[in-house]
Amino acid sequence: MGKTSLWHGILVACVLSVVSIPLILGLQWLGGGSAMLIAGLGLGYLAYLLAISPSRRGRFVLGLGSAALLIGVCIVSPVSGIVGLVAVGLIWLVRSVLFYAGILPALWDGVLCTLSVICALGTVVSTQSLWLTAWVFFLLQALFVYIPKRFTPSSHGPSSGWGQAEPPSSSDAFARAHRAAEEALQTIAQRV
Repeated sequence: MGKTSLWHGILVACVLSVVSIPLILGLQWLGGGSAMLIAGLGLGYLAYLLAISPSRRGRFVLGLGSAALLIGVCIVSPVSGIVGLVAVGLIWLVRSVLFYAGILPALWDGVLCTLSVICALGTVVSTQSLWLTAWVFFLLQALFVYIPKRFTPSSHGPSSGWGQAEPPSSSDAFARAHRAAEEALQTIAQRV
């Protein structure tokens, strides 16, 4: 699949929040709880991330492992908070491994996931609506497309912020170590 956009993410947020309505009704009829709803929506979003992933390597294993972990946690401890945290952690892990080529973008994605959880908790406390909570959470998750794949230092000096310039010269020991660490992470990510 091609590069995703914010509108693509908003559409996914809309679909997942609309799908949550029959899931809520069906789970209430079957006697299930909100932990199963969270697991289902989390699995749906993870499937979406795997489908749009630019990397082809390791998607099946990562998807199968994520699904097994999320379903296992839902069975062992059907507490909504624990299942939700595992689902958000898996979303962060999948995006960090498949979409980013460095540590800083993965950290920014962690900040986005944390902000999404905080806003979703605020929404559920204020409105008591699981549909609106799903909408807010996935709407904020759509912003991940604005996190660059890699941050590189600007060639204009440290005070100019982050740009898309060349990395520092190879004579700098720290720069060499940083590049080696980035290459090691890239190698590990490709093996998964």
